[in-house]
Amino acid sequence: MTSTVVGGIDEFDEALEKVSARAELEGALQVDIQDVPLRPGGPVLIQVLVGPGSRSSLLWHEDGVGFAAVDHRLSPLTAELSYTSGSDRRSAPPEETRIAAHTAIEALVVYLLTGERVASLGWVEIAAD
Repeated sequence: MTSTVVGGIDEFDEALEKVSARAELEGALQVDIQDVPLRPGGPVLIQVLVGPGSRSSLLWHEDGVGFAAVDHRLSPLTAELSYTSGSDRRSAPPEETRIAAHTAIEALVVYLLTGERVASLGWVEIAAD
């Protein structure tokens, strides 16, 4: 597991390119994103799936509650989406993968620039860890 600190959108883009290249070789990867220091009222953690394929997952974790981004124009997948988190292989359920990969990254960039969750997406409550 690798940690990378980014100080702006250009550095974020560079880090995303590296993760995307790795994901092309290894399959989808879950990336954890956290503000340091945490923004007041912001999420404690955001998780996004990066990798090959057209679907992704964007999870927004607040203190004690989590939300999955949903594009209601997309139907749920018929199977779970496999990905790597750290050194573990896991699967995302269909209800958490109703977002296109490019939309998930765009929503993440909006958060990084504004500190806000994208209002044009649906947000479905998920079990908090």
